[in-house]
Amino acid sequence: FSFTTFRFLRTVRRKLMPIPKSRKRLDIVIMGEPNVGKSVLLNSMIKTKLAATSRKRHTTRLEIMGVFNHRNTQLAFYDTPGFVPKSDNLKTDTKTLRDISTNSADKADVVMIVIDAARSKKAKEHYAFAELAKLAIEKSKIEIILVLNKVDLVEPKTDLLDITRDYVSLINGIKLGEGNEHLAELDTTVF
Repeated sequence: FSFTTFRFLRTVRRKLMPIPKSRKRLDIVIMGEPNVGKSVLLNSMIKTKLAATSRKRHTTRLEIMGVFNHRNTQLAFYDTPGFVPKSDNLKTDTKTLRDISTNSADKADVVMIVIDAARSKKAKEHYAFAELAKLAIEKSKIEIILVLNKVDLVEPKTDLLDITRDYVSLINGIKLGEGNEHLAELDTTVF
């Protein structure tokens, strides 16, 4: 077969295939603080460069939607501006970016929380993450996915397990509510 014949046969086969009765769509909102790699993650998930990436904070100013189709399933990824905690929300610019992130979470079936594993030791990072996790728990309809990014910068690699346990126990503590946070440390495998 020549390449042209192969393309023709493939096109004919697609036309003859029955149309799936149900299409499935999943809305996935990618959230995290500024400069944790949300746009890079979006670009790699949809296998094309859609979102601008830069080392500069707040490169993403508006919600960006990227779609990945596989057979009869559609994954709609929403890249959001960096989430700014309320305590840092002094300028009008940052309030607007926070509002865009928060409003994007309303359409989420799944929320992907992206964190920078190399910066995770700071107390300020934990406070911002707790606020973000609370928003994700309120808004996600199906699942919350924790994504550790920049793991190549963490040494020794065994620290990654501790970082994961810390963040999962924070999520579990928020889910359990005030007064039951101590139970969150018992099970850090699921959230």
